Amino acid sequence: MNTFWKKISGFLIFSVLLFIHVEINSSEQQGKVAFESFYSNQLKKEWDYMVYYPPAYEKSNKKFPVIYILHGMTHSPKSWEKSAKISKRLNKLINNKSLPPSIVIFPNGYSSWYVDSPSCNMYSAFTKDLFPYIENKFPLINHRESRAIGGLSMGGHGALLFTLGNPAYFATSFLLSPSVTKLGKNPPNILHTFMKIKKTTHIYGSPISQEKWDEYSYHHFLSSYLKQTNKVRFYLTTGDIDVVTPLRDTRDLVEDLKTNNIDYTYKKIRSRDHSWLFWRKATERALIYVGKYLKEEK
Repeated sequence: MNTFWKKISGFLIFSVLLFIHVEINSSEQQGKVAFESFYSNQLKKEWDYMVYYPPAYEKSNKKFPVIYILHGMTHSPKSWEKSAKISKRLNKLINNKSLPPSIVIFPNGYSSWYVDSPSCNMYSAFTKDLFPYIENKFPLINHRESRAIGGLSMGGHGALLFTLGNPAYFATSFLLSPSVTKLGKNPPNILHTFMKIKKTTHIYGSPISQEKWDEYSYHHFLSSYLKQTNKVRFYLTTGDIDVVTPLRDTRDLVEDLKTNNIDYTYKKIRSRDHSWLFWRKATERALIYVGKYLKEEK
């Protein structure tokens, strides 16, 4: 075969493979994201969130599981789509059956640390406004095993509090590079400095109030959780040399979970990144974990 025909045959083979690839991709069902809002009585303003609608949502009359995913400091709901292409990742996981078709909510937590403060009752806004609103607006399965919540960095801190504080509501939680510290530790100086830069000292005071810090430490919520009968499971992951969230804090959390016989999976990854370089893949791995337990309608 001369060179000309080799080139022609090679081009034809490439064209066929490309056509097959396009056909396969086009056969995959696609979900979509939308930006919506509602009025929050706790925040006393219109509150925005991003929502992922799973493939074939509009044509379905079934009820869905729900996943809440919380952003970190300086981020917003849009960050998940802009920096992680989260809708494409969700499409892939749902199409390959690693995750059941689910409604996914990305609330705007601002820089609140997801706690109640003099300027922003964010914890109460979630429990009294957001959760009931989402339950009423969307066709959701009314069962704790069909709900999950997770987040990264500051959002990991929030997800931990909401899970331990509401075990009758959530059964599964995932924490990515969670910004946590244990009751009895002095608030770390690095956090105080960061909060001053980001103008969020109104949450814990300036200097940081140990009393306020302790009130919203996970350990305070853990004490309340241990009195409940519902049990939760956690997926935790962090870089082993994370430059922002000290590994010792995550280890303390893991030790507390272990000591109190709380189901957990801990993945320590070789990384120093506290950024999307780490969180993109970490989010995908966490959602695969969630998919193992999230109950869908039969």
